[in-house]
Parts: sequence; C-alpha cells; structure tokens
Amino acid sequence: MVHKSRAVQLFAEFFGLFILLVVVHDNTNYPISAFTFGFTLMCLIKMFADVSGAELNGAISMVEYFAAKDQKRETDVKRIQQYIAAQVAGGVAAGIFLKMLAGQNELAIIRISPTTSVFFALFLETTFTMLICFSVCLVISGKIKPPLQTKAAVIIGGTVGVSILLIGDKTGGCVNPSIAMALIIDELIFKGTMDAVNIVVYVIGPLLSAYLAVQLFKKYAKWSEEAWGVNNTTPLTQNEGEENTEIYVEMGKFSLPKEKGVFKENGDGEHL
Repeated sequence: MVHKSRAVQLFAEFFGLFILLVVVHDNTNYPISAFTFGFTLMCLIKMFADVSGAELNGAISMVEYFAAKDQKRETDVKRIQQYIAAQVAGGVAAGIFLKMLAGQNELAIIRISPTTSVFFALFLETTFTMLICFSVCLVISGKIKPPLQTKAAVIIGGTVGVSILLIGDKTGGCVNPSIAMALIIDELIFKGTMDAVNIVVYVIGPLLSAYLAVQLFKKYAKWSEEAWGVNNTTPLTQNEGEENTEIYVEMGKFSLPKEKGVFKENGDGEHL
C-alpha cells in the first residue's frame, strides 16, 4: 500500500533517520560500522520505499530538485523542504536520545582526522555523497531494470557502506547532510557551539553534490546507448505479474520515474 498522507511520509523520513543514527552513531570501527550502516540503510529502504520513497538523505532529496531545474520543469519544492526538515528532526531526536541514554557527547560520524586537511575532507564528503546520489540516479532513471525496491536497497546501501569503509577514518564517513545538520544542531543544544567548518564539509558540500550527480548522470547517459529510446521516451514496465508501473528515460534529459520506489509520483505528477 502506498501512503498518500504527507504526515505519514514525513514520519517515515523522521523515524528512518532516527533509527539509522541510533544504530550507527559510532563509526570508529570502520569495517564493521560500514557494513552495519549499509545493511541498516538497506533494511530502511525496503521498509519505507512504499511509504515515503525512503530518501533518508538530504542530498538524495535534492536530486529531484536539481533534475527538475535542469529540465526547466516544476517540482514540489515544499515537499523537498519538508522531507529534509523531517530527516534533520529525526537526527536531532536521535542525538538527544543517545545523550539521555548513555551520556553520548561525541558522535564520530562527523569528525575530521588530524591528518586530513579541511579541503581534502570537503572533497571526500562531496565526492562520495555525489557517488551515492549518482547510484540513486541510476536506480530511478530506468538504467536498473525493475523490480526496483530490492535493487535500490542493495545498490544505495552498498554504495554508502563502501563509502564509509573508504573514507571513514578520514572524515567519519557521514555522506548524509541531514545527519550532519542534526548532529551540528545537537552540538549547539548541548555545548552552545557550532563549528562552521562542519557545516561546509558535511552539509553544504554534500548538498551541492546532488547537482554534480545529476550532471554526471547526464554525461553517463550520453555515453550509454541503453539510456535512449527509439522515440525519445522509453517506458520500462515491471515484470509480468507485478504492478504495471512505468519509468521514463527522456532523450538528452534525466527524468524522474513514475515508480513505487525512490521519488515516486502518481498519474497526475503529484509526489506520493
């Protein structure tokens, strides 16, 4: 069942980020934490894909905005803002919960290693968040054949896990601006301070990576003949026996899908 209630969708994004941060609040043991983060995200995508689209990351939410801007078409900006706000609120609640439960003062998810420069940390967080957004573009564009939910969970969760494994010891491997913003707000609440460097490295850079991912996907689509249909638009339908939904890839454009997974729309173009 697809929930059309915006309140239910926002709760799914809130609760998803809450669970994600509570489960993986310590990224110091990188092989284990990378697997835990990736696997937890896979489960959450499977759980909430039919409810909110299981975006659970502000950068992923921004992919839709930048894609719409690139195509010069309207999108539900209010929904994107509400999703990101719900994600951040879930992260803030998780930080408060961990503080009350175990007196957790420092969360290793946003932590630049002493041997890593700020500029290199910004490069790593932006680049690997871009790769995660690019994997989302692959899933929702029709490059990945239906059914999408399981494949989306594995591809996106796996990309996040590998990202943490590769850069966790240098930046903490946050690769999620919603989580970063939540932890920055928690720091302001409990310590009365806010590090501007963290805002640039973990929030601004990764949010802009969504734009870079859309542009990279457009380049990739031009290189891959599979991305184009004979008549500019190719509908890809679900396998026989599954719900008949369609995904569209437009010639020369990145097009969001009409699909039950990430970033789904109904027949009227309204985001479910």
